Amino acid sequence: MHTAFDLKPEHFSIGIEGRLARWPELFPAWGRHDRFGIVVTEMLGALGANLLIQAAVLAYYESDPARRAMPARYPEIYLFHAGGRFGEYSAYDFWPARKEVFLSADPVRVLEALNDHGITRLAVPDGAPQKAEFPFKEPAAALERIDSAFAYHPSGLVAGADVELRARDPILARYVERTLTPEISLERARAMPTADDPVRVRDRARWIAHVEARRDEATLVQREAARRRFQAAAEDGLPRETLRRLEPEAALDLLVAHPCCLVAV
Repeated sequence: MHTAFDLKPEHFSIGIEGRLARWPELFPAWGRHDRFGIVVTEMLGALGANLLIQAAVLAYYESDPARRAMPARYPEIYLFHAGGRFGEYSAYDFWPARKEVFLSADPVRVLEALNDHGITRLAVPDGAPQKAEFPFKEPAAALERIDSAFAYHPSGLVAGADVELRARDPILARYVERTLTPEISLERARAMPTADDPVRVRDRARWIAHVEARRDEATLVQREAARRRFQAAAEDGLPRETLRRLEPEAALDLLVAHPCCLVAV
């Protein structure tokens, strides 16, 4: 729930089709029941949508500021691992643990999970589109509900981008670093003073056990490769990424798509 207090509109610079915009233009008509979902298909790939994830969290709280009241609610964001276990992302407040969902590399299973979780704003890895034989009416259920869709790339730079996100504050790099160094996050959590609220004490204990169990999911080599990708896309030391807005129907053709190459922009 730390994101409730960390993230502010002024931390983001949002460009849409070459002009400055605000978060409501990135996620038009975001309402109380919106849910953000991101599909990831390679180790630490979702870091390529670092700023988009945080912008969705911001939208969750800005659309209803009462959600920041103590104890703040966790944002309604979900990460779908398609075909493996691709890193632990609770630093972004994908928490409790049920908000990371593990699936086979089958577009049918992914679409069913998106529908099960009521996703209304979707991010998918860019790649070569592929038509899947979805069950009867499953695509219609998704298309009726999904209002915004984006293609991202694990590098942070996507082909044919019409959205550019830049950080105005170093805080927007914080969750990348926490994801890449789980041992440091664990050390800090263990050193924190015991909370008065027993429910929060139990939640922290569950989080520590969860991160401890998954801390070696990404090897040191994989973490360093992800850090280099992230730093290469940055500008003046601050996070930067590009995205391509999609029609929801096109996003379904990118579920577990074949990956494409890095785009230098």
